[in-house]
Formats: sequence, C-alpha cells, structure tokens
Amino acid sequence: MNEDEIFALYQALSYGARDFGRDEERLTALAPEARARQLDPATQQNWAAALRNCLHAIAETPTLLVRALSMWLTVDADVPLAAALLAHANREAMTLDHPTELPLDAVSIDQAILVAYRLCSRHTSPQLSLGWLLSMARTHPNDGSVQRAVEKLLKHLADEFPRTTLQLLESDACVFRNLPAVQATTTVLVEQAAASRARPRLREFAMTASMRLQHASLKRDEQRDIERGTRQRSVMMQMVRSQRVKYASRVSIQVADHDAVREVPMAMTEMRHTLELPLSESTDPLIGFWVRKKLGRGPDR
Repeated sequence: MNEDEIFALYQALSYGARDFGRDEERLTALAPEARARQLDPATQQNWAAALRNCLHAIAETPTLLVRALSMWLTVDADVPLAAALLAHANREAMTLDHPTELPLDAVSIDQAILVAYRLCSRHTSPQLSLGWLLSMARTHPNDGSVQRAVEKLLKHLADEFPRTTLQLLESDACVFRNLPAVQATTTVLVEQAAASRARPRLREFAMTASMRLQHASLKRDEQRDIERGTRQRSVMMQMVRSQRVKYASRVSIQVADHDAVREVPMAMTEMRHTLELPLSESTDPLIGFWVRKKLGRGPDR
C-alpha cells in the first residue's frame, strides 16, 4: 500500500457506512501489509505513522474494534498489529468509569474466549478487558466454556486490579451489574476492601491533609536551602538561569531574585487521572510473568 491507499482506507474506516463484509476486507488488507513492513526497517517508521490514523479510527468504533481484535489477536503473526491497536484502544477506554460494552454477536465463541484471555495477559485497561469479558458472558449466557472463562478471568482481574475492578463494577453506568458473576465478584471485593481498611496502618498513612501539607512545606524549605547553597558555590549555576513550576493548592512559577524567591501564580485547568498498577508487578513479578504467559496461550493450556 502507498500513502494514498492508506489514506483512502483511513477515510473508509472513519467516515464510511459500516458494512460487515467491506470492513472485514479492509481489516484483512492491513494484516499482511503489517507483516511485510515488520521485515523492512527502511519503511517501517513511515508505515507506522500512516497506520496510526487507521488504528485510531478502528479504536473509536466498537464494531471495528471487536472485529479487528478477533481477527488479529487470535493469530500469532498479527499480535504486534493487535498490540498497536490496543495502545489506541486503551487511551480511549481509560477515560471511562465503567466497563466498555462491546457487540460480540458476530464473533465466534472460540475467538471471543481467546481474545479475552489475551487481553488479560497483556494487562489491557480493565475498562476494555472487563468489558469484553462481561459482554461475552451476556452474549453467551448458557455456554459452559464461556462461563468457565468468565469465572477464571474475572478472578484474575479482581486479583490484579482489585480497586479498579470494584469501582467499575459498582459504577452506576455499568450495564452488567445483574450478571451473577458480577454480583459474586463485587461481594468478594467489598469484603476484601473492608478487611483491608480494618488492618493496622502506619502513622504516616493516618496524617490529615493539613499535616501532609505542613510536612511537604518543611521538606521543600529544607531542599530549597540545600539547593541555594549549591548554586552559590557552583560556577556553572552563576552562568545559567533556572525556572521551576510549583504545584500545590495553586500553580505558580518560582522566580529567583538574588536571595529571595518570588512566586508568580498561573491559571490552569484541573485534570487528574488515576491508574492502578497490576498487583503482581509489585509483589512477585516473576510469578506474574508466568501467569500472563499462560493466559496468552488461551484456555486449558
């Protein structure tokens, strides 16, 4: 594919009417091209830049995302292409406060289960991996293999992301709250959270907000005195000018004026985003690696 063909494909994926057959042809055309580009380092960078727009368009459309993951994540040779797509899909999903509802009606049971396993093995955002898992449970409520996969993977997500999983399942926007597996997992996570809060904690964790601010102010003054002495003794620091941005109850820039420090306030828009890291990464990364490797092979392997 040249740049014009890739741009035409991006337009079709972004603005074209959704047609199952045509969409499958478009996604199928990307896979062999991506495999060939991986073997050609000279064109790989330009190809990746052109492909980025197509992957972004796929990640924003649930039907395309489901079809692409079921086609690429289930084929070992196309897993790198699926991983690039997940990088875009994760950014879209992490802004949500509930599991993503996905249309899995056109995906076979074997494909849906394998994708669910590999999503969990790659530490995909819980919004997406949990959404795929619960969408699969709701689409095939009477299938035994689906129920076994849901039970196993839901426990894995609850173990790796306990706080995030509980928040997503208890969200008012969650459409899967009536599933028995969700209700059982929520009950277990609530009990675990209550037991964790009842355990003894270090005194540092019991500090109030004002105490933390006071402690941070003392440490900041101490560090500032150390840096001021360092600058006074450094020849290099006499030749350059440093400027820092301070974040507290308000944002301000620190301006050094000889021995005095002035703070110029700035107007900024508040934004925050929390992300829970997998529990295995901070407890036993080696065991976590082997668990993810086993999940990547699929069920019963």
